[in-house]
Amino acid sequence: QMRRRLKFFLYELLVPNPIIVHGFKLWRHPIDADSNRVSMMFGTYEAATTTLFLSHLKPGMHVVDVGAHIGYFTILAAKAVEMAGKVYAFEPMPPTYELLTRNITQNDVSRIVEPIQNAVGENVCSTLFFPHPLFGRSSTVQRSGMKAQDSICVEATSLDAFFGKRGWPRVDIVKMDIEGAELMAFKGMRE
Repeated sequence: QMRRRLKFFLYELLVPNPIIVHGFKLWRHPIDADSNRVSMMFGTYEAATTTLFLSHLKPGMHVVDVGAHIGYFTILAAKAVEMAGKVYAFEPMPPTYELLTRNITQNDVSRIVEPIQNAVGENVCSTLFFPHPLFGRSSTVQRSGMKAQDSICVEATSLDAFFGKRGWPRVDIVKMDIEGAELMAFKGMRE
């Protein structure tokens, strides 16, 4: 127990919160629920995905970030699409959503990013959401490491329902990382 505490203390000391990544500040989960802080700090977090994502973004685009987590890809998108663009960031997990909104405000992209505290699936409904000990792996799909008794109820929407209510604004890119629930989300975005 003492060794674990010392490890977390040293980690917090050496890897600050917030971290600076790609020139913006990013507040993270506490160390025991965060597996990617070091790779983000050194610019190696999902390097190929980041490069691919950024290569497709242009000023004025409209981006949907499904499974926005704390906003890493959301803020990258907002900086790339600039004031003429729009980013819709979906994140259902309450403590993660709080960090997402904090990071949006901290990085002055509130006029570009609309955070939405919903899961994305096939239908508009209330659904079970399974927290994982590492918050970035939580999902509406129960997998190893997720306990049914720890599940919470969250609101879900389909992208068709969400954008239909808004009069079908343009969408240029959809980034999705929802830990196994992607097929359900695809079924909810047929339009």
